[in-house]
Amino acid sequence: MNAASPTTSPIGSPRTVSFELDGLKRLIAFLIITGLFWVSDNYFLSYKQMAGTGDTRDAMALIDAAATGSVGSLRPLMFGLLAAFGIVCWMARPAGLRTSIHGPLPAVLSAFVIVVGMSILWCDEPDLVMRRVAAFMLFVVASWGLVHRFSNVDLMRLCFLFGGIAGALSLGSEIMTGTFKLSDSDFRLYGIMHANSLGATLAIFILAAFALRQRSDHRFWYLLAIGFGVALLLLTKSRSAMVGLAAGLAVWAFLGARDRRRAAWLGILALALIGPAVIFLFGEELGSAIEKAFLMGRKAESLETGTGRLPLWEHLISHYVAERPFLGHGYQGFWTADHIRSVTASQDWLILHAHSGYMNVLLDLGLVGLCLFALILVLSIVRSYAYFKATQDKSWLFITALLTWAAVASFFDTLLMSLSIRDFIGMLAIAKVVLFDPRAVRVREPVLAPAE
Repeated sequence: MNAASPTTSPIGSPRTVSFELDGLKRLIAFLIITGLFWVSDNYFLSYKQMAGTGDTRDAMALIDAAATGSVGSLRPLMFGLLAAFGIVCWMARPAGLRTSIHGPLPAVLSAFVIVVGMSILWCDEPDLVMRRVAAFMLFVVASWGLVHRFSNVDLMRLCFLFGGIAGALSLGSEIMTGTFKLSDSDFRLYGIMHANSLGATLAIFILAAFALRQRSDHRFWYLLAIGFGVALLLLTKSRSAMVGLAAGLAVWAFLGARDRRRAAWLGILALALIGPAVIFLFGEELGSAIEKAFLMGRKAESLETGTGRLPLWEHLISHYVAERPFLGHGYQGFWTADHIRSVTASQDWLILHAHSGYMNVLLDLGLVGLCLFALILVLSIVRSYAYFKATQDKSWLFITALLTWAAVASFFDTLLMSLSIRDFIGMLAIAKVVLFDPRAVRVREPVLAPAE
């Protein structure tokens, strides 16, 4: 299917280009990205046995790894190779492809990158921050280059492929190692990574499956994939991923629906708003049942405090944000060994990060960085939806849903700024929105138009 004719735009006359890679080249590119992150993120099939959970983990080893960034000695090399691959993709960009940088979003994004780089000047650990700033800049170069060769649908395929591989390997590894015990009330699916990381990976897999199903003749198989992803996501008991996924799917269904379906989604939204009132009127029994469902089988350390998050955030704001409210402690420079030990002692549970992407940005880059970061997300979501409205190409709606998921889930978990493959996918989506306006460049194939 071809994209709808672009609307009149001050950007200039649109050109038609093709991002499409043939099947083999696309698969090789995806496997290169997956392989590089497999090494850099240190995935392994016996994660639960080697890393353990809860009290079985070696706290000192985790503190040292988090404070020094030593997830793996090959990580800097992998990031360098990823940036080099991005440059190769830029050099092999389609003929006639041109960027269309306009509006406030590129300026805000540039300001954020500058703040990240300059944070070396005021941080407490310049060597540590310098290494992490270098890694961030390699991510920027890689995402900038790759989007010159990958279409929006290629981004969906990458989400689907990596999520499917991670989910299947995680399930298989726990079955093979004998740690897949559904009868255990404390069971969470870890597989090859932490349960929250796996939950986030599965969430973007489900979003991609929903989007790809719209343009495929194999809709039943994508439906099975969605069921597989949802089942595994429930087993991770990652509430942040579930809440973010619900927000992303609501955006996909509501903003992409025709009028009749939109009315139905408004009805669902109304029921969601009525729910708390029903709980209040009909007493504690109904509320208790819903609380158990929300906790997803995890121990109710405190539903009101988000499993200890609110006391943690209050402590971080009063003791550390207040010290450097405007510029923070440097990019990924707050969680040093001393800070990890002191915060952990104050909260009586092992804390390696703020359990919120926004709080981490506030600690690292202060109010200036947080405002720029939030503005990037808002402007990217608004612009990608505007592109969908202009072209009726649902691949832009997928990007809107993906960024919505990231924006919502980042309230409760560390996403987008931890330099993992999930963060890289988010950066690819933002780079797409910043660099390519579909009203200036008409993509020949592939596109994702509304189903007839």
